[in-house]
Amino acid sequence: MAVKKATKAELSRRGRSNRNRGKCFERDVANALKEVYPLARRLYGQSRKGADAPDVGGTPFWVECGTGGTVAIREKLAQALRDSAASEDPRWTNKPAAVFTRSRDGERIVSMRQDQFINLLKQIESAWKILEEGDHEPKKQTRGRA
Repeated sequence: MAVKKATKAELSRRGRSNRNRGKCFERDVANALKEVYPLARRLYGQSRKGADAPDVGGTPFWVECGTGGTVAIREKLAQALRDSAASEDPRWTNKPAAVFTRSRDGERIVSMRQDQFINLLKQIESAWKILEEGDHEPKKQTRGRA
């Protein structure tokens, strides 16, 4: 059986639908990150060259988003690292890359390089130690009654 070839109009609608789905996912990621980073928001870097800005700003990471059945995570991570290194904006230059992906079944995964992840864990552990040291209750002072 012959496969029907898609018309130019159908391809255009499909492309628009994919772009809208990508934008929606970027907004979802930004909203999820707002729990920790209240200034997180979707940026509009796609209308310019990729190294201008990450998909989501307001975080200490270069956030790259991808959605679909066959998201190439390694390529997205390489793109994020390349764009972060090439960015001329000091807010984004050389930030650790975090790639947020969503599969067709809705599963969400965050990926990053191991060395950047280990560095992140070290910073978290350092913060925990500071909190634990300051977590001791001061001794209650009792006044003597005469």
